[in-house]
Amino acid sequence: MQLKVKNSVNVFLLFLFSIVVAYIPWESVRNYKFVDLERNIERYKQYTYLYKNVDFSLVTSEPLWRYITHSLSHTIVSGESFYSLVAIFCFFVFSCFIYIKTSRIAYCLLLINPIMLDFILSQQRSCVALAVLICLIPLKKPFKYFGYIPAVLIHTLSAVLIFINEVVERVYNFISESELKKIVFALFFSFFIAFLTVYGRAVLLGYFNDRRAGDYEAIGNSILYALPWLVYSLIVLWKSECAEAPTIPVISAIYLMVFFWVSVFDFYGSRYLAIGLPYFYIALRYVPKNTYLVFLLSMHQLLLLYIWLKI
Repeated sequence: MQLKVKNSVNVFLLFLFSIVVAYIPWESVRNYKFVDLERNIERYKQYTYLYKNVDFSLVTSEPLWRYITHSLSHTIVSGESFYSLVAIFCFFVFSCFIYIKTSRIAYCLLLINPIMLDFILSQQRSCVALAVLICLIPLKKPFKYFGYIPAVLIHTLSAVLIFINEVVERVYNFISESELKKIVFALFFSFFIAFLTVYGRAVLLGYFNDRRAGDYEAIGNSILYALPWLVYSLIVLWKSECAEAPTIPVISAIYLMVFFWVSVFDFYGSRYLAIGLPYFYIALRYVPKNTYLVFLLSMHQLLLLYIWLKI
């Protein structure tokens, strides 16, 4: 009974914490606008879910997200309020996911870093897609598969995330007996995903006449910036002992490695890093004698946050 009360209190604290994070005036503190957020707010009242052609491009145009935003834009809900609510929801889901898997509320504090803040406060569609997929984790397979449909209709990136998770689930029994097998699999599979992201993205989107086809405007991260995350991924693959959810270290490592590979290709891939971090924090919890590693990661993220706030 005491454990249930403690858990309920902690979950409520995480909800309050999510509200605080969402409403901190980060743009004023940084004196720098979230470019994607401004663009999303401008589009908020322009979204429509009426289509001339009913074909596969209907799926790639993310109709469920369009329907939600179009419907709410005709109510008293402003664009700013809508995206603040989205940020609260996503941060709360990620925090609860980490808390439930680690039983340590302190690990949720690691979410306060520039990668996650930009992801939650600026890249809402990707963020909601990840939050929906995390909510589907406890469900049995038939219900989980049905849940994949709205996730893909919110953001087509969900299809890539589902593919990664499902492949890991199916091959894990073959690689679980050896840390080396896990590392080799993660390196090659992440390279495959990164290669498709960099060189296959424009082809696929162009085939479906998607508006996002063409050159990607965002600048890629440097290899020096991405290298520590590759090292972290190798550590959790080698050392993490997450018995209750053994695939989480592999999934986290793959996302972090994809970020490294796309950085090698000079392509913007911070969203893959952000997607992998909730899984990574859980895997980190189950690394034996992880005190120094957690301290190192905390200092690393504080440095990134300091630089981010000073820009």
